[in-house]
Order: sequence, then C-alpha cells, then structure tokens
Amino acid sequence: MSSIATDSFFRNGGGATVTSTAKPNAQSGTSSDSVIDEFLRESKKSPIERLREAYLKAHNLSEESLAALPPAERQAIEDDIRKSIQEAMTKKPKQEQKSFAELLQEAG
Repeated sequence: MSSIATDSFFRNGGGATVTSTAKPNAQSGTSSDSVIDEFLRESKKSPIERLREAYLKAHNLSEESLAALPPAERQAIEDDIRKSIQEAMTKKPKQEQKSFAELLQEAG
C-alpha cells in the first residue's frame, strides 16, 4: 500500500506535509491506488480501442467470447466492428456531440 502525501500548508500554518495511507473503500472494495491504476490503463487506450470495447460491451461480447465464435461468425462481427469504427471516426460533429456508445448504437 502506498502513501499519498498531501500538502497541508494552509491547515497547519506552515510547510508541513501530512501523509495519509490509501485505505480500501468499504463499498467498492477498491483503494485509491487501484482507481488510479484503472484510470491510467483507460487513458492509455486509443480511441479505436475504446470504440471496439464499447461495441463488444453493447453486443454482450468479450474478446474471449468473440475469439471462441466460429470463423465465419467472428469475421462478420469483426467487419461490423471495423465499419462502426470507421463511421464513428469519420462522422462530422453536429451541434450536439454524441457519445461513442450512441454512435455505435446508431451504426449497429
């Protein structure tokens, strides 16, 4: 478990640093470290990876379940994913910006 140092200059009236230890959240079972790790993993994904993930989630699929499909069925889904990504990436923005999930629902 790592420590998170916070500047308490104004609280303590000086330049002292208060160190607190990240504790698991009782409701979700995650610590601030795991939340940060998850954020960093998500932020490293490309828009195409996010669109693919959103498509799979919207169609109740995972990479593993997609891989387990018969080749012809998998190829049809891969083609649909490719088409959806191309449409989402080339679609001109309107006055209202839609989310990736909304774009995928329109395409699917």
